[in-house]
Amino acid sequence: MIHLAKTSVAALVQEAPALLRLGQKTIWLADDCIDMPWGDVETCERGSCWRGDVPTGVNLTAPHTSGLTFRWSVDIGGKDTEPPVDEMRCRDIARRLPSGPRAQFMEILKGISQGLAKESARARKRANELFALADLAIAITEAQP
Repeated sequence: MIHLAKTSVAALVQEAPALLRLGQKTIWLADDCIDMPWGDVETCERGSCWRGDVPTGVNLTAPHTSGLTFRWSVDIGGKDTEPPVDEMRCRDIARRLPSGPRAQFMEILKGISQGLAKESARARKRANELFALADLAIAITEAQP
């Protein structure tokens, strides 16, 4: 496996015979790749990026007729730590994917939404506990002479 930055798929395809002779079949593309092969994506899988208990990345795989397989990761969250899911980014990813991988992406988003719902419920419960403690502290201070 090789991981290249600042390159293009077209340049890699030209070098495919040499890469394959070296045993390099899978090529991980960096974010700055000029021509990501979105139209050739065959699989979309949950990636390894997480924010808290929420997965925020997907890995895409695009086999090429040259014998190379291109892979890359996409973060579905914003650039900051919040939100873990960026709506416009997700819509853009879905728009670029062929129908099969788009359906896989939608399933991943469903799982993420369930995780977010659980995390939100925990956060709401904790917030309610803190509000109750704050109210108790206020009541104690108001009761003092």
